[in-house]
Amino acid sequence: MVDYSKWDHFADSDSDGAEERRSTPSVRRIEPGDSPLQVGGVTITSPPTPQTSHDATGGSAPQTCADLSLASLSTNGASHDAYFWSQTRDNVRVNVVVPPASRAKDVEVKLDKDVLVVRVGGSVLLEGTLAFPINFFDAAVDPDEDWELLNVSLGGEAPLRICQIPLEKKKIMAGVSLWWNRLFVTEEKMDMAHVDRGPTSEGTSKFQENYRLAHQQFLKNIQNIEPVEIVVPPDSGDSGELPQ
Repeated sequence: MVDYSKWDHFADSDSDGAEERRSTPSVRRIEPGDSPLQVGGVTITSPPTPQTSHDATGGSAPQTCADLSLASLSTNGASHDAYFWSQTRDNVRVNVVVPPASRAKDVEVKLDKDVLVVRVGGSVLLEGTLAFPINFFDAAVDPDEDWELLNVSLGGEAPLRICQIPLEKKKIMAGVSLWWNRLFVTEEKMDMAHVDRGPTSEGTSKFQENYRLAHQQFLKNIQNIEPVEIVVPPDSGDSGELPQ
């Protein structure tokens, strides 16, 4: 006979519930600023505090850029009372000075064809017609959406709050970069000699030097050529006299 009395010492349990309890992990979320967590010999650190740009509600404060100087706001561009602009080979950045208390929900950036308008609290801070074409349809940035608010550190002074708007230059042709001599059609053209176009490639430098030498040789060759008189016989039906 089988003795079933040993089973009396086991408590009743729900096998499904036990399985569910065993399969539910313990989860801890690590927030920015939390102390590092040691798990199985591995150190898990908290993620960095994310930088803040403008959002739909405008409730977040803009980031302060300690490495962004006033000079960098107008690199290869110009500075004005209400705005700065800078450029690279392919892009332009418009930096509009906004009130210190400005929030993202107060700012409106509109680009209608070649007219750029920036409003804060309904007041127009900047409006002008761009002097050169920009890329609209397949650009990597959208000026209406990709602008951001930044606080530019001025050392001991209060930071300068700007609205930075990215623009993508329109390509004239493949491999050709257009350097702007002004941002708006109403500006005076700047001296392009001060624009830093970056290092020239070795192939381009070699081509320019070879062209210069060839041109010099051409000028020397034509100096040694003596003029030759060419007599053109008249046509058979021509009297040889010049028309009156």
